[in-house]
Formats: sequence, C-alpha cells, structure tokens
Amino acid sequence: MKDISEAKTIEERQVSTRPLHLQVLLVEDNPGDARLVTALLTEVESNPIQLTHVSRLSDALETLQAVQIDAVLLDLSLPDVSGMEGLQRLKQAYPEMPIVVLTGAQHESLMDRAKEYGADAYLQKGAIDGAELFLAVRQGVERHHMEDHEAVPSSHDSLTGLANRRILMERLNQMVMHARKAVHPICVLCVGLDNFKLLNERLGRRVCDDLLRMAANRLRECVREADTIARTGGDEFIVLMDAPIYQKFVEVTAGKMLDVFTKPILTEGESIVIDISIGAVEFPKDGFTSDILIRHAGRALFAAKSGGGRQMCWYGAAALYS
Repeated sequence: MKDISEAKTIEERQVSTRPLHLQVLLVEDNPGDARLVTALLTEVESNPIQLTHVSRLSDALETLQAVQIDAVLLDLSLPDVSGMEGLQRLKQAYPEMPIVVLTGAQHESLMDRAKEYGADAYLQKGAIDGAELFLAVRQGVERHHMEDHEAVPSSHDSLTGLANRRILMERLNQMVMHARKAVHPICVLCVGLDNFKLLNERLGRRVCDDLLRMAANRLRECVREADTIARTGGDEFIVLMDAPIYQKFVEVTAGKMLDVFTKPILTEGESIVIDISIGAVEFPKDGFTSDILIRHAGRALFAAKSGGGRQMCWYGAAALYS
C-alpha cells in the first residue's frame, strides 16, 4: 500500500517536479537500495535534492549534528537498530525533522505504527517513482514548516524561545516510555536562578527579561543538541538528558552550567552575576513517571538552594528537605 495515492493528478506531479533545493539524508545500509533511491531522484527535473548517504543510525545522528538537513529517508532495518527503534530515536533527538520511511515490505500494521511514531510518509521500495518520492519529501518539509510557524506560540516560551511545559511533558513522556522498554537511565535537571526575585525588584522586569534570555542561551551552550531545555515559568528551567547518560556525565554537565554562570552578564550597562542551583533526578531510580520525576527534581532544586545555592543536588540527597 503506497502512502501517496495512485490517483495523484497530473497537476500534483508537475508541482512535485518544480525545483526546490533540499538537503536530504538517506539512511540505508543496502548499497543496491541506496543506488535505487539515487536513481529515482535523478528522474526529478533539475534534481532539486542534494542527497547525503549513511548506512547506520549512529552515523545519521552524527551527520544531523554536523550538517543542516531538511528531511530524512529512513530504512527500518539497519546494522545498529531494527524495526521502529531507529525512527523512534530519530524523532526523540530531532522531533521536528520530517522523516519518510522506506521499506521493502508492504505491511499496513507497520505503516500505522510508523505514523504513530511520527513518520511523515511510509513508502515501499520498488513501488514508487522519483516524482512520488520527491513529493513525499517535499510535503513533509512543507508540513513541518507550516507547523513550526503555527505552533511557536503554543509550543515555545515567548521570552526565551525554549520549549514550554507542554512540549517538555510530551518529550519526557516519550523518553520515559522508551526508557522503560530499553531499560536505560534518563536524567531530569531542574535549574533555578538564585535570588532572582531580589534582582527583579532591584532591576525591573525589562532588565530581568534580558537576563532570562541570556541565561537560556548559556544553558544551551552546556548541553547536547539532542537534549531538551524548557522554561517552565519564572526563573526555572528543565533540562531533559536522554541515553547514553551516566551520573558522572550529568555531574560534568551540571558543573559546566555552574561555571558558565560565574561569568558576569552585561545588560543596560551593568555587569551582573547570576548564580544558579540545580536539582537532579534519574529514571527509574528517583521516579517512574514524568510527573514524579519533575516533582522530585523540584525538591532537589529546593534542597540545593536551601543548602546555600550555587550547587547541584541529587534527589536522594534532597530527602532531608522533602
């Protein structure tokens, strides 16, 4: 069963062959299938797609970190992952990335599962032409572009541009669901600015809004691209760190955050140092649901602040302050 209808009109085929330069990543370990996809796309007038080919999911993730990619063509059977795991991991790391799944078999149940995991299209190798393949990629890119413009007010914090609480919980729910199956740890950091209320009273809202934007940028510098940072209101931020993650790595990352905030922030001609405190929890040790992890991270943050601030505290150490 094709994702794009056989009844596609001539007008749609003409639209699909209009030049539109796109950087597309093909994740396919079969050299013959990779050549087939390349040959199909050369059928498209002006060859508007620049194709980058890798054969493993790990290579795909590295490429996405280093190169600006507009869409991914993904085979479900790879040397380092199989089934829906590759799709799931890609969507977790890059939730806004358009992904077209390519498969050698026709299974409606797989197609339904792929859509549930966030695939934009599900195409059968050998049963499509270049125009259909390009149209699937183009529609996925345009759909995500429209969603980005429409969803910014409801999915991102208007002040910092970070994810808001709704997106935070959606991503954390996905991470927890995957971690339960894969039995690997994930970490949630709750980061709070120390004594921010006093700064707000002294400097005023406009200056403190600038400080919050700069604080968000500093946090971005300290985490991996695949990690999620959200502003959950006021002067608190949440950082989601997915596998591979270990306690030592989390502590090193938290140390980077603490260090970067020792540098003064210059705003309105004034040099200001903002200290932060960090509360940390680990799944499944410190909680088995998203809500519990967030709540326990908040308690750990309270413990860090109660202990003098400018430090990190794991939830286990926070029990004294619960």
